[in-house]
Amino acid sequence: MTMGKGIAGRFPFAAFAALAVSASVDKQLNKRGHSGTFCGKPLACAVDAALISHLRAENMADKVARTGKFMIDGLHKLKDKYPSLFGPIRGKGLLCAFDLGSDHLVTKITEAALSRRLLVTPTGNRIIRLIPPLIVAQA
Repeated sequence: MTMGKGIAGRFPFAAFAALAVSASVDKQLNKRGHSGTFCGKPLACAVDAALISHLRAENMADKVARTGKFMIDGLHKLKDKYPSLFGPIRGKGLLCAFDLGSDHLVTKITEAALSRRLLVTPTGNRIIRLIPPLIVAQA
């Protein structure tokens, strides 16, 4: 698995992880061959370690689960109120998406959200993704 972007709190950092690989796959992995511009630098590693400590101290995983559930539940309430507009709703943590059935509707809702200073992510295939930051709070 490769990881990047937000794993060091906006500090340039990337990582590669291989978990539970077989012995034959492990032999083929060159432990020094997985590097990149943002991999393994001492400062970046220190920043990431500090971020992980902070996230644990703040119990961020539980906060994300609660806030994500609140967000998904809110989308389901909207779907109950406007069943003809919504298709499937899915998500995990703070990453969720909902199907609106048409690109035209996605465009209209994306523009309406933006006019209210809410940034949503249209995917171009009838779907809007909501990807709030970890610090988002319930209203």
